Amino acid sequence: MMKKLCVICIALILIGCPTYDPPDGMLSIKNTSSETVYVYLTCSGMLPETPELKLYLNIGNSVFDEAGNKVKDTIYFPNYRIEPDSIGFLGVWGTPKKPKIPCETQSMNLFFISEFVMRKYTWEEIAQKQLYEKKMIFTQRQLDSLSWRVVYKQD
Repeated sequence: MMKKLCVICIALILIGCPTYDPPDGMLSIKNTSSETVYVYLTCSGMLPETPELKLYLNIGNSVFDEAGNKVKDTIYFPNYRIEPDSIGFLGVWGTPKKPKIPCETQSMNLFFISEFVMRKYTWEEIAQKQLYEKKMIFTQRQLDSLSWRVVYKQD
């Protein structure tokens, strides 16, 4: 009886333990330009129509604070928006110590889109007309040599 109780307790403990997801790898992007840019990371050689980048995100009205009060719709900027003279981070595959390119082609593309363009055009127009400021292509080896730190300069 005692053995069965121990087995049940151990099983309950193992089932109840949360799983640990290690943090993802990160790509650091320094924006040295004088304008805010939005960065689209893709395996495709062209800006795709989906998923689209948005000027801002919102948490909706189904969120509650620590006191249980409903939080009104709050708008915030996404992590792919990088202010002038600042650094932003994009999640990639791998771990913080060993990031990996999230593409089977072993290269990834970064498209830099100005905030002016994001405000003036719909995402569909941006993708169809390929309205980006700059495109940068990187391989795993290049990013490893750069310690996964990319610098965006306005041409």
